[in-house]
Amino acid sequence: MTETILKQVVLPKCATGDRSPSVLRIVTYQGDEGVNLVLLDEELKEINDLYYDSVDLALEDAAQRFGILSEAWEDINISTELPTASPQFRAMTERIRATLRRNAVESRDE
Repeated sequence: MTETILKQVVLPKCATGDRSPSVLRIVTYQGDEGVNLVLLDEELKEINDLYYDSVDLALEDAAQRFGILSEAWEDINISTELPTASPQFRAMTERIRATLRRNAVESRDE
């Protein structure tokens, strides 16, 4: 099955708690007409996912639930065969992990 990450946003450290997501992704899966809002923890492990009929509905719900404006989302458009990951996917994952580490250090320094 192919997964395509359409958009993603790293949540500010102050917006997250112990059980709160650190990263949100809007994802499609091969053969499915809707989209999923995937909630990931600091280790990029899936916490939960929510299904929507469109990207716009997922963005609206993310704005309501997490206060994330549509402008904050990064366009990704990377497809990968599950469970393997493409080089672009691995690079993006490393970039997110670096951002999460930086946010953790900044919140400790405050």
